[in-house]
Formats: sequence, C-alpha cells, structure tokens
Amino acid sequence: MVAAAGLAGPGATWLQCRDRWLAAGEETDAVYLVAGERDQDRRVAAIEALPWQPALILIGNDRQESIWSREEQRNLTVAEWAVKKIGERVACRVSNVGGGAAQREGAGHSAPPNASPTPGSNDIARRPAPDTRHPTRSTRTPNTSLQIVPGVFNGTDGEMEALAEYLELDTGIRSVALVTSPFHIRRVLDRFGVYSDREIEVRVVSAAAAWKDRAPWIVLGEMLKMARDRMGLSRTPGLSRGGWLMEGERESEQKATKETKKERGAFW
Repeated sequence: MVAAAGLAGPGATWLQCRDRWLAAGEETDAVYLVAGERDQDRRVAAIEALPWQPALILIGNDRQESIWSREEQRNLTVAEWAVKKIGERVACRVSNVGGGAAQREGAGHSAPPNASPTPGSNDIARRPAPDTRHPTRSTRTPNTSLQIVPGVFNGTDGEMEALAEYLELDTGIRSVALVTSPFHIRRVLDRFGVYSDREIEVRVVSAAAAWKDRAPWIVLGEMLKMARDRMGLSRTPGLSRGGWLMEGERESEQKATKETKKERGAFW
C-alpha cells in the first residue's frame, strides 16, 4: 500500500515535469503531437484548447495500424487518424508532407509522399462553427500548417529521434511544445534531449488529467521504460515496439529523408 501510494503521489508528479509546462501567455513556433493511439483524443483536445493558434502543428509518422475508418473502408495508421482528428477539430491545412511520410496516396487527406510543398492545397480544414465556450476560436481561419514528420519509428525513443532530426533541418523553429499525456512527459523530454544537438526551447502542453495518470501500474511502467531507455535497450526485441522495426524499412526511410532534406531546403 505504501509503495502504491508513493507511485500514485510523488512518483506520478515527478513524471509530469510541471516546470516544463507552457506558461499562460507563452507561445511556441511549433506544436508537436506525440504519437499514442489510446490517448490521441485527449492530446488533440489539448491542442484545440490552446488560447492561441499555432502556426505549425507537427505529427509523428506512426505507422502502427489503428482502428477501422468507415470513410476510408480500411484501418488507418495512428498518424493518419491524427491528421483526420486534427483536421476535424482545428482550423488547419496540410501544407507539406515530408518524403518519408509513407502515407498511402490520398489517405488521411494528406498529400502523397514526395509531393511538392504547396501551401493552401490539400485543404483538410473545416471552418469551425461558432463556439460560445471559445468565442475567439470561432472566427479563426485555416492558417495553421499541418505537417507529418518524416521518419520510421515504433516507440517513443525512435519518435523523438525522428523529431530531433527534423528540427535540425528547420532552423526557423526556435521553440516547440510537445503535446502528450501527463504520465508520458518526462520520458518524452528525456529521449528528445538524447537526440537533439541544437539549441531549441522545448516546452510541454499536457493533455487533460485522467485517473490513469496516477495509476500505480502506469507510473511504475513508465519508470521501468525510462530505466530500459537509459540502459540503451529502447529498441531491443521483446522489450520495446521499436525493436521490431525492420532494418530494410529503416534504411529505406533514411534514404527518403535525405531526399526530403533537399526539397525542404528550397521550401524553407
């Protein structure tokens, strides 16, 4: 009981890194939606609830198969669902999808891989209806760009590596807010710090609190994952989803990412 109380109390609070949360009135150049099928809705809701309109929303290219889409008549990937949900709830447009996005052509309302950047095209936005809860949001126009970060990953470690590589290319992004669940914050920050060599201000937007954020087994699980990561076992088969990523697929994605760097050089 004492151990459970410690995990649910101080342990859960430690994972939340509240000193890194975005302060009132603070804004960042970009917002990044951390992948996660189970918590995707509340993370998207956190972006929707921002009192300011982000210029750029980034989404990780999580190819894990997710639930069935009645509209598409197939199982969308986690990334495709993220594009769809953000497009339904936040006024935005797909301005560019990196060469490594590997989304099916036309799927998730995104542009095909290696598509030329065409701001304003592939519009997935719906102008939001008046909302008395957020009166300032009712008149917003689709000025937010939505981009999928190139890269292959199956887990937080690989996802943060892909994000760090992306931000290395774009020196125009000097600050980014990572949007994730409270229990996941410290691990996300820790893994991003391992891979990021560039000086960039990193803040956090926490999803709304839920009971599981302080569930002892969730907290313990996150601590064990952090220990695994610190030991360099983040992509070991059997210990992480990232361990099952096929080497051939990784090499293919690296090649695609190099091609994207050339394209982005002209775009930015």
